[in-house]
Amino acid sequence: MKSKIFSNKNIVTAFKSQAWLPLFIAVGFLFALPVAELVMLGRWEHVNYTAGQMKILYANLWRDGFVLTGTIVAMASAFVNGASSFLYLYSRRKADFYHSLPVNRKQIFLQRLFTGLVFYIIPYVIMEFLAVCIGASRGFFSLGLMGMAVKMMVFHLLEYLLIYFCTVFILSMTGNILMGILCSLGIVFYFPALSYVLGIYGDVFFKNYYYTSHGILGFLSTYFSPLCAAERFLEIYRKGEGEILLFFGIFLAAAVIGIISFLAFEKRPLEKAGNALVYSWCEPVVRFMVIIPAGLGIGLFAYMAPAGENGTVWAVAGTVFGMVMIHGILETFYHFDFRCFLHKKLQLVISIVAVAAIAFIFKKDLIGYGTYIPEYEDIECISLGLYDVNTYESIPEIFRTEGGKYEEKQDGTNRREMFTVVEKTPKMYEVLRKVSEEDTVEYGENMCYIPVRFDTGLGRKIYRQYAIDSSQCRMLMEEVCRDSDYINWKYGFLNIEEKYSGNFTLSNSLMDEQIIKKGEKEEFLENLRKDIKDANAETFTALPCALLYFDYGILPSTSHPENMIPGKASGVFYSGSVYLYPEFRRTVAFLKEKGYYLFEGIENLEYADVYYTKENKEEDTLEMITIRYEEKKQIEELEKAIIPEFLTPSWAETEDFQVEITYIEENDTYGSYPAYGGMGHILKDKVPDFILEDSVKVQEGLLESNIPLE
Repeated sequence: MKSKIFSNKNIVTAFKSQAWLPLFIAVGFLFALPVAELVMLGRWEHVNYTAGQMKILYANLWRDGFVLTGTIVAMASAFVNGASSFLYLYSRRKADFYHSLPVNRKQIFLQRLFTGLVFYIIPYVIMEFLAVCIGASRGFFSLGLMGMAVKMMVFHLLEYLLIYFCTVFILSMTGNILMGILCSLGIVFYFPALSYVLGIYGDVFFKNYYYTSHGILGFLSTYFSPLCAAERFLEIYRKGEGEILLFFGIFLAAAVIGIISFLAFEKRPLEKAGNALVYSWCEPVVRFMVIIPAGLGIGLFAYMAPAGENGTVWAVAGTVFGMVMIHGILETFYHFDFRCFLHKKLQLVISIVAVAAIAFIFKKDLIGYGTYIPEYEDIECISLGLYDVNTYESIPEIFRTEGGKYEEKQDGTNRREMFTVVEKTPKMYEVLRKVSEEDTVEYGENMCYIPVRFDTGLGRKIYRQYAIDSSQCRMLMEEVCRDSDYINWKYGFLNIEEKYSGNFTLSNSLMDEQIIKKGEKEEFLENLRKDIKDANAETFTALPCALLYFDYGILPSTSHPENMIPGKASGVFYSGSVYLYPEFRRTVAFLKEKGYYLFEGIENLEYADVYYTKENKEEDTLEMITIRYEEKKQIEELEKAIIPEFLTPSWAETEDFQVEITYIEENDTYGSYPAYGGMGHILKDKVPDFILEDSVKVQEGLLESNIPLE
């Protein structure tokens, strides 16, 4: 009987009854491979890519574009194939008929699996061969491309089997089409949604929480959802690293789900067709899996919704009400009877207790998440996310290759998620340890967030995000700046070869921009190199005297599809900005000698508008009060205390209010006139007494805005 399952006659019979299925798959792969190829080739020719660039783009098409379009069609084919093969299980009459035939369930399972594979593989091979022929006719053919085609076919086949077995598993576990649809949505979205809810809990209740796709929640979200897992597999496949391990992982996952789906199919009680779930033990499992996360989500929403201090009361009421309703809906759906709305009350109580316990663990941080930090000896390296610290500094993530090319760092993250590896020191560790244990930093101008990654043994990575004040930031950055590799990376533009001419612009306190003249660039850069070589860590945590913008335009790069310019050599844009400090003595002296302005204090201040924040505790709102200062004595004190906003690093200690600057500018055409000088901050150690007094008056309601209407 087994030989008949795999016979040509059986395949022909199946084809006659389901001719639409291989036709559907063939049309899908026709558009995913040959048609997509013709469209891309036509587009490349239209924008005048060179022959060499076309070869790179065509190779990338097999490594990336075809993989994506083929995966979409393969997953759709697997779902349609699996559903059409086992949808009869929802009909008791059809199920009784098929299982009354002189074949056992194992043979039925294998026959439908084999037939589906034939319906999938033949159209796929034909369309992939057609795509190869189209490329060969345009001059794109090599053994390397053939190898990529074979690997892509294996990758898509494994993806097909993974989705196919997931579909069969759902059909074997559920008893009607509505439950099948709901469970299909659950398999796709359940773990990402669960990860999202728990992530919000961590963000709300855990001190120093930092969500990342590399943790347990990220793992659940990425690998326990077929769609998210497919996206991750595509990302790994594109990089071309660890392909054997990737293929083995997908094969193992498909094999496990295949065995489970076969067992679910083989043991399925046929008389349960039409029920919500065919296995009675599934009902409490699904019930707990749905009600507990839903209760957590509803409770969190109710906790965060009110503006007052009654969040806990609302959370308890909302959680209980929401869980009772969801429990009742599930019970009604299970039994198709509204009278069963409050059945299984004990399980409902257990679910409520479980939600309360989980919420209590998060609220009180019973696992010690916020204060945990690995031991110093266990840490291999520390990496910092300096985006919030280097607010106005922009350091390009570009490095020079051994071949003299420049490449952009590609780690699959956006800029806010990039980490800079720094050399760990005992003092740095001590600062981070104290920050993790203390909870004294209040939100305001004198704080910033710094994500930290601790790399320990066995590849374990621990992520935290600390809120630090300006003094803690100064201590931390002093330790960071002791790392010569960090300084070399930050001022990496100094290592650009001289044949690539860059443009350098200085920004001062008056929002003016001064371009360094072409004949002075070389001497300027040489002085800056010497100053950085002689500088110590304290130099880089002083108040800066200028913001230097550098722009080298396009530097030569290895040709990648992402950086190709039609008909021209590939390149990457290299530009950014860094602070210049007063301790750069050679550089400062040179710039002053050549007539460039550096910040040494505000001059010619006409008036300053200080923005105070008034807290209304009754309405729990904030009101902005603006006071203008233009008396001569006040102006003189403010000139000594104000620092421009873009020259205010995160380690500068300032008051929690901003200043809008207006100064007197003079020129030969218009004479003297008020000019906008941008926003600034008031240094804490130089704040005038009248500013502090007015701040108190604002909070007491004794001062109102005095800005004249214009």
